[in-house]
Amino acid sequence: MALPTPLKQFLRGWGSTTRKRMQAAARDVLESNGLQLSQPPAQALGSDCCGMSAEVLAMRELGFQHSVVFASDICEGAGSFCRANAPAGSFFGDVLARKASALAHMRIHGYFAGFPCQPWSRMRRKGGRRRRGWSDPRARVFVACLQAVAQTQPLYAILENVQGIMCFWASVSAKVQAMLPGYRLGRGLRRPRVFILCLREDSLMVGCWRTTKALVAAMLGSVAEQKMQQPLSMFLLPSASAKGAAKQMKKPVVARAQASRKTTATAKWILKHREAQRKAGKLPPLRKLSFLTAREAEVLQLAEAKLGQDKGR
Repeated sequence: MALPTPLKQFLRGWGSTTRKRMQAAARDVLESNGLQLSQPPAQALGSDCCGMSAEVLAMRELGFQHSVVFASDICEGAGSFCRANAPAGSFFGDVLARKASALAHMRIHGYFAGFPCQPWSRMRRKGGRRRRGWSDPRARVFVACLQAVAQTQPLYAILENVQGIMCFWASVSAKVQAMLPGYRLGRGLRRPRVFILCLREDSLMVGCWRTTKALVAAMLGSVAEQKMQQPLSMFLLPSASAKGAAKQMKKPVVARAQASRKTTATAKWILKHREAQRKAGKLPPLRKLSFLTAREAEVLQLAEAKLGQDKGR
């Protein structure tokens, strides 16, 4: 499947661009505190519930030297992908079945985990089911991840989940701090996904916790400042490629997705759209792309208008 040229160019260059922005932001904060930005050592990584090992792929694109000491995922497909694209020294299946001694002699710089979201997710409320939090058996995976951090003592750990976990933040932070007494804990860094950052206290680059938070915020802010310079439609697959990709999917899944899509404008949608039009002012031509519904095309039109306003400022 041929990707659009702007998308290929973005995928090739985002790592180096992002790294330069983050380094510049970090340098400003460190130098204001009398410190110098140094080259990080090769990173030894560990990951549980690794999925597609996004952190390893990011390290690769950012140009950081790294190795994967261990990883785990209960999904066979994820395991196959990781073994092919981000091979680990040790790969485990079910993290709950892993022996406590398995990680005893492993030492890593960074630990990553995207533990199950079902115990905390608000989607369960929408389905008429009650979120169970810590009483959900799948919450044991979160505890197993904290145990892995306690055993391997990484310099930093990043734990990812849905924003619904913030409703349990008092008990979550208490659990983390009880199991990881030598770590400083930061609240979620970004929503709707929530990333919990834990830093080992004896490894902080600056002695002041407030300055450390400012350093992290500056680096993340430098990434958030990047703006798309071209219309979103330039990054989308052409209709022929989109149709080909759809055919490769399982038909029942496609059928369910198509049945759930709202292709007509409801009264509420029309009201909201008119309100957005007034705020956006003059709109660009409506793009009639065969793989977009009428409502999706209108959303794209409004997004392009907003990008045009941002460029004009």
